[in-house]
Amino acid sequence: MNRICPAPGTLSIGVAAHGNVNITVECLKSIFATVDGDFELLLIDDASPDDMLSLYRKAAEFHPNTRIYRFPENLEYTQSVNCLLNEASGERVLFVSNDIFITPSYVAALLEAMTDRSIGVARGVSNFVDNLLNTHNVIPDGPLATWDELIAFAAKQFHSAAEPIDDPFLIGDAFMVSGELLRAIGGFDLRFHGYLSDIDFGIRAVAAGYRRACCPRAFAHHIKDANFHYLDAEERRRKIARRTERHLKAWTVFREIWGPDHLPAKWPGTHYIPFAELELRARDSGVRTVDPVSYSRYLIQP
Repeated sequence: MNRICPAPGTLSIGVAAHGNVNITVECLKSIFATVDGDFELLLIDDASPDDMLSLYRKAAEFHPNTRIYRFPENLEYTQSVNCLLNEASGERVLFVSNDIFITPSYVAALLEAMTDRSIGVARGVSNFVDNLLNTHNVIPDGPLATWDELIAFAAKQFHSAAEPIDDPFLIGDAFMVSGELLRAIGGFDLRFHGYLSDIDFGIRAVAAGYRRACCPRAFAHHIKDANFHYLDAEERRRKIARRTERHLKAWTVFREIWGPDHLPAKWPGTHYIPFAELELRARDSGVRTVDPVSYSRYLIQP
C-alpha cells in the first residue's frame, strides 16, 4: 500500500466541527498525509466557540481547492453533513468527523469498493464505533501512538480483511456517498435536527435500489470521546443533556416518517430498529427524495 493515496478532483472530502480545534488540527493533518491531488475539500465550522476559522483558513492556504462554510449558530450534525452533501461537486463524497483520522488504506478501500455502482454508501471500520458491533469495531494489535503505526495497521487490515458486506448501520462518523445516489434521493432530511438523519438516509438509499456497505478493509482511527474530554465537567454535562434531548426528538420524527404503528414510542436503540421491515415498506411506498438545499450564504472567503 502506498504511503499516500492519489485522490482525483472527482473526490470531495468534508470535515465538520463545533469546537475542539486541537483535535481538528490532527484530523486535517491525517487528510493531507493521506490523499494527494486536486481533491475538493469542504470545511464546515458549526459556530465553533474557538479559533476554528483560523485553522480552516490555514488549511485553505495549504490546499487551494478548499471551500469554508461557517454557520452563525450551532446547527448540529444533520445540517453540517447536509452542507457537504449539497455543496460537494465530486462523484465520491467522503464525510469525516473531526475526531477521525483517516489513512491511505482507508480511502483506497472505500474508493475501490465504490467502483461497484450498486453501492451508494460505504463506511469503514474503526477502533471505536459506539454501536459496539463486531463488524464495525476492530481492535488494533498494539497502540497506534504514531502515524507510522497507524498506517501500518491500516495497511495490514486492508490486505487481510474481507470484501464489503451489506450493512444497515449507517452510523455517520465517517462514510462515503456516491454522487449518483445524491442525485437520486437528495441529501439529509432536515426534519431531523441532530440524530437519525443518517439512518433515515440509508433506508432511503435502499429504497432507491442502492446498497449500504461496510468495508472491513477500510480502517480509520477514532479518538474516543475526544469531543467531550476537552470540555470542563459542567460543559460535558450540558452537552450530554442536549444530546439526549435531541435524540429523543429525532426518534419522534423518525416514527412520524416511518410509521408510529410499527415503532415503539420510546427510543429502542439503533440495534432494535427493524431495518428489514422499514426497507420493505420504503420500497413499497416509493423513493422519498429531499430537495437540494443551498448553503452558499454560509460560504466565506478563505
